[in-house]
This record gives sequence, C-alpha cells and structure tokens, in this order.
Amino acid sequence: MTGLFLIFILALWFLFARAISRFITKNISNFPLKALTKTVVFILIFVCPFADEIIGRVQFREICATDAVAVYDEVKVRGKSVISKPGILTKYTNTILPIYKDTWSYEDPISHEEIISFSVLHADGGWLSRLINFNSIHRPYTFHGVCGGQYREYFFQNLRVKDLN
Repeated sequence: MTGLFLIFILALWFLFARAISRFITKNISNFPLKALTKTVVFILIFVCPFADEIIGRVQFREICATDAVAVYDEVKVRGKSVISKPGILTKYTNTILPIYKDTWSYEDPISHEEIISFSVLHADGGWLSRLINFNSIHRPYTFHGVCGGQYREYFFQNLRVKDLN
C-alpha cells in the first residue's frame, strides 16, 4: 500500500514538473531551443525532491569507505567469549542527510581488554522520505542507507565468538 502511495506522489510530481516546464518555456519560439530548455527544466524540477539523497549517497559512500571499519586481532578473537560494552551513537555534522555511526565494542570478560570494535553507519532519507514517513521509517529512497553490519555476522559465525550477554 505504501508503494502505491509513493507511485501516486511521483505521478503527481511528474505532472507538476511537466506543467511548470511548459509554463516556463511557453514564450520561446525557437523549437530546438524550446525543446532543450523544456527538457532541462523538467529534469531539474523532477529531481528536486531527491537531490538531497543523490548528494547524500555520495557523502555516505565516502564516509562508509573510511569509517565503517573493524578493529580486532583474528588470532586473539577466534573462539573467545566476550562481553558487549555499551554502544556509542554519534551523529555526523556537515552532511546533507542525517548520518549516524553506531560503534559496537566487546571486551574479554577476564582481562576487560577491548578485543573487538566495529562501526555500523546509518543514513536517514532525504526531506521527502522524512515528510512522508512511511510506517515511521524514513530510509533513503535512492540507496541502501546502512553499511558495516557484516562484521557482526563475521565475528559470531565465522570466528565462533560467543557473546556472554
């Protein structure tokens, strides 16, 4: 049902963008120039609701490449039992979309030494996603807004790490 609602909104926006581009170019008499101008104006107007997500995707990809990392020693961690420490949630500033970094860390229950640390990044959707707010979820419409979550599965399945919490 929410998908139908989104399609309805996109159809309305399409009609609005087409009408505005026709209105702006109605006084241009040169046909090739009119067609080119109408197309450019239509594209610019139609992309406006998603422009923040397009820019946010580039920023999110760059942040993921540098900050969604895991810190651990595979030999030290393999087969260990660990205790999770409270996570740290930080928000990035100077990004077009709200981006959050959730840092997970685990310590040895005996020595209390931190032996695993990794980050998962989450991006909220653009202004349109937050405005519509389907089911109280406002993820990006144009990209998957999560990276770094594969580390948890790797530690607990492949390295047989056991969480004592």
